[in-house]
Amino acid sequence: MSEYRLAEKPALDALAAMGWQVLSPAKALAMRVEENRVILKPMLIEALRKLNGIDTEDAEAIYNDLATLSDNEEWQRKLRGGYSRRLSGENRDSPIALIDFKHPSRNTFHVTGQFRVAAQRPRVPDIVLFVNGIPLVVIEAKSPLKRTATGDEAHEQIRQYERDI
Repeated sequence: MSEYRLAEKPALDALAAMGWQVLSPAKALAMRVEENRVILKPMLIEALRKLNGIDTEDAEAIYNDLATLSDNEEWQRKLRGGYSRRLSGENRDSPIALIDFKHPSRNTFHVTGQFRVAAQRPRVPDIVLFVNGIPLVVIEAKSPLKRTATGDEAHEQIRQYERDI
């Protein structure tokens, strides 16, 4: 039996049962500006508009800010509410929510498998979970029947993704 049938598919099915919307790899790719970008742009734009009551132009500008952000600590700060930006027609920065932690039902939850990311060394995480179009969780599934598939191997692959993506 394949790793997909023994590990990836059951994980995707369990997430779907919990309310995560499953996207095909092709659909997830179509929502990205380029294969080396990881944010699902239409999902983020929609969430920014809904959570912050802003127009599409401001949401696009915020997407552009976030699309090139690679520092994990900076991402963490912004995700926790430490992000502000000057919106069109305003004289000062306004706080921008990327995720609604108080009302989780206002967020969107998507998951995809085989999420190919072009980089110096292309990487393909088995499963990626997105909240409001932002990738927050990477899962490297391993077959329980394959003796060489260990937690250490999965951990090393996750470290490669962190380094290369």
